[in-house]
Amino acid sequence: MPLGLKQCSLKDIRAYVQSTDVKDIQSIEATQKDGTKVLKAKVFEIKDPVKMVFADQPWSERRIVVYSVAHADSQITAFDKHLLKAQQEIGALLSPKQGKKVLSSKEQILGAIQQIEAQH
Repeated sequence: MPLGLKQCSLKDIRAYVQSTDVKDIQSIEATQKDGTKVLKAKVFEIKDPVKMVFADQPWSERRIVVYSVAHADSQITAFDKHLLKAQQEIGALLSPKQGKKVLSSKEQILGAIQQIEAQH
């Protein structure tokens, strides 16, 4: 399950990735029945020094960042579906149908396109 942005912001994730040396990234692979290896995830670890406000006791907080290939693939698929649906709706804007409001000006068409973009 992906971390909520309250727990780890996109800015923090970008900083982690940029500060991580490529050699520190570990790949997790699975072997299929035919013997080929398939990438399942990439993982790296960050250690942040933390100091308690009410006590002078520092420690190191360990954060493990995981890039899941399956999760990324499902997000790409969902994005592609949204994009296709939006393209179909935009394509259907000017097709005449019974009971459908006819868009006659450029401003009306652009407004309808912006509504579709906001939905998706």
